[in-house]
Amino acid sequence: MMTSGAYQRNVQYLYPLPCEELYTSHITGVHTHNMALKHIFGETPVIKILDFLIDHRGYDCSKTEIAEHAGIGWTTINRHWGTLEDWNLVTPTRKIGRATLYKLNEEHPVVSQLLEFDEVASVYMSEWTSEQELHVTAAIPESVPAAAHSIV
Repeated sequence: MMTSGAYQRNVQYLYPLPCEELYTSHITGVHTHNMALKHIFGETPVIKILDFLIDHRGYDCSKTEIAEHAGIGWTTINRHWGTLEDWNLVTPTRKIGRATLYKLNEEHPVVSQLLEFDEVASVYMSEWTSEQELHVTAAIPESVPAAAHSIV
């Protein structure tokens, strides 16, 4: 991971949000993406890459950033990146120094269907999770004080 001051300045230039906030926003609730692809299809490297790119649509990222924040290694992203490029699922947007930045090719019919699927799956997963939380809350015995229900 590069942590030099120049790298941090470049990242801040690229993104309207601070880099850390961009990559952690789904955890803090600023961004509400449910990562449905990983829940349904597992944590394979390609799914992790696509899930990251879907979650950060509109931003262009280097392969190093994608690998780091998708939780895969550099060798792994390079092993699968050619297929994503061959299928035109990702598109280069610009170069900064030696780094090429990429984003999801939202004009590609496969990507547009994938985005639609992810949206539907995310809504379904959100509703299912809410329903499960209701079942858990309903299963708490009445003798438990009401304040304890908020812990669940």
